[in-house]
Amino acid sequence: MTRSLADIQRDFAAMLRADQSPGGRAAIYHNNRRANFRKALALTYPVTARIVGDDFFARLSLDYLEQHPSRGGDLHHVGTRFAEFLATGFAAPSSAFGYLADLAKLEWAWAEALLCADASPLSIEALATFEPTAWPRLRFTLHPSVALIRSPWPILTIFDEHRREQPAVVSLDAGGECVVVLRRAQCVEAHRLTAQEHQLWVALAAGQCLQEALDALLRHLEENHAVGEFALREALARLFMLDAVTAVNTA
Repeated sequence: MTRSLADIQRDFAAMLRADQSPGGRAAIYHNNRRANFRKALALTYPVTARIVGDDFFARLSLDYLEQHPSRGGDLHHVGTRFAEFLATGFAAPSSAFGYLADLAKLEWAWAEALLCADASPLSIEALATFEPTAWPRLRFTLHPSVALIRSPWPILTIFDEHRREQPAVVSLDAGGECVVVLRRAQCVEAHRLTAQEHQLWVALAAGQCLQEALDALLRHLEENHAVGEFALREALARLFMLDAVTAVNTA
């Protein structure tokens, strides 16, 4: 009896997903699927792959493939849930390897920033077009590439060092880091933010007006008995200096 095309396609797909190679010519397709998936994941997460080593990363990629197989032809998107996968596995937040999940968040933000939509940044002079009485109502549209990460680990230091030919040893006890990843002039960059800057950026990115964002930040500082003052002028200047703002309005 002649088999239907649908049956043949289902069997072929099942063969590709099987743990064991089917042998023969079909093994070429089975092995290529895994190899291409692993290479795509390593291109997105080169620092994570370097830290854990090729063999362990290969094992991780196969476990990840089993839980999160590719659903489309663009392999760029296969890494979408890799940080989540790590955080629910051996790199859980309470483990000694918890920093790897946050590092993967940074690497994914970097990969996404490379391909996100473009937008023209505003200069800080744009604020001069608003009357001072309107400033509390200002809302900021941030560049599409902006991604904000707060980690209890020194993830940007780890990321920077392991992109060097000879990375220095980074102490995991060095303290946490707040990071913004964004694209400027077609180049992706990552910068450290203070905890206060990070909270302000997160609030503005969520659509809060300047007054709402500032009130929330000041409440947080008071509740946590934070020492020092928050310099709004300097924080706004840095926001524009990093080309992070693409629109300002009072809507």
